[in-house]
Amino acid sequence: MTRCLAVFAAIVLCTTAPGLAQTLEPHLPLAVRAVVSELVAVLPAREPRPEALRVLPRGGPDAEVVRRLRSALAEEGFRLVDERHTDDRVLELQVWTEPLPPHRRLVLETVEASPFRSTSAYGDAPWVTEPAAGRIVVEGPWAPNGALALEGARKRAVATILAEAGWVGPSAKAPPVKLEIARSFVGTSGAEGEGSHRAWIEVAAAERAVETARSTVERALRRQALAPWIRGGAIVVLLAGLGLAYLLTDLRTRGYFTGRLRMLFATLFLIGTGLCWRVLP
Repeated sequence: MTRCLAVFAAIVLCTTAPGLAQTLEPHLPLAVRAVVSELVAVLPAREPRPEALRVLPRGGPDAEVVRRLRSALAEEGFRLVDERHTDDRVLELQVWTEPLPPHRRLVLETVEASPFRSTSAYGDAPWVTEPAAGRIVVEGPWAPNGALALEGARKRAVATILAEAGWVGPSAKAPPVKLEIARSFVGTSGAEGEGSHRAWIEVAAAERAVETARSTVERALRRQALAPWIRGGAIVVLLAGLGLAYLLTDLRTRGYFTGRLRMLFATLFLIGTGLCWRVLP
């Protein structure tokens, strides 16, 4: 079922305007993976199926781009041929890069009457995928501008730190976390609309941040465990105080205002209970 949906999505992308299928990646290797993944999704729906692929650089792209593209296609199981191989069942792929300030854009397009085009903008942030123990690198959601993209990535980083620290409650009640950013990358896919920017951030001193958050979470969890007892104790004290005040007032008035006093102190008790429940932790 998942593969059918992927093929259907690729067919839709193939039949729409060129350049619609575009993504944003922090650096070139991930951009190559993105365009190859889209190509892999659409090829099974082609008739007749190509038996081999030929990569044709256009406009003299960087040799690293062509090398990485060939390597990614080979890893997906495609047979690659060069210009000397002539066969109708060979699908030719043009690849080139173009400026997309402040980044560049990788373009992969099939050479045929109705070409399929996949594009991916990419920046220069290889640190995003650098393997290292104890790192926290977060990819934020799409946003209409760079500031909101960075804020979205910060929120996801805070949620990640809280999860590693053991917080399981709702985010609205989560304890505050101090977050420092070591490195960040904010990019644009070049598309129009609300989802055009995305950010990646690396948390500074991630292990220390998690340990600090763990102490904060433990205190918050202890407060949560004690909260029902604190509220219950406050309500008992309130009930005892109001009850004593009612009895003393009723004695002094010799029972002439018993009904009114009962209504008054019952109202005070309800108000006090609500305040205890909302104000106390």
